[in-house]
Amino acid sequence: MNEELKELLRSVLKEELKPIHQQLDKFDLRFDEVDNRFKKIDERFDEVDNRFKKIDERFDEVDNRFKKIDHRFDVVDHRLLTIEGDVKGLKDNIINGLGPYFEQITDHIDEVLEITNKQQIVIDTLSVRSIKHESEINEIKEY
Repeated sequence: MNEELKELLRSVLKEELKPIHQQLDKFDLRFDEVDNRFKKIDERFDEVDNRFKKIDERFDEVDNRFKKIDHRFDVVDHRLLTIEGDVKGLKDNIINGLGPYFEQITDHIDEVLEITNKQQIVIDTLSVRSIKHESEINEIKEY
């Protein structure tokens, strides 16, 4: 009897617990669905995370390119400053070099004018003598 009682009890329990088991099975199905949804959400987050990693890598590449461009601009800026200094130096050298050169030219022009004036005096003197001599020769011819 003991065994029969046990069997009867099992049968009753089984029948009574059947709706609970059905509910638990439904809960298991829902939890499986929720778990699947979470897995899909995790996969999507992983995809988004991978995309962000790629975007970060691209930003790093762009940042490196900007650093290279910035370095190139610094080099160009330095070269321009060097050229500007060289041009200023050349300008100063030309201006400072031309001043004495113009003074020398002015001195030479003054010397040439002085020589020309002296020559003109000599030419005038010789012209006067020539006219005087010609006049004397004409007088001599007349006698």
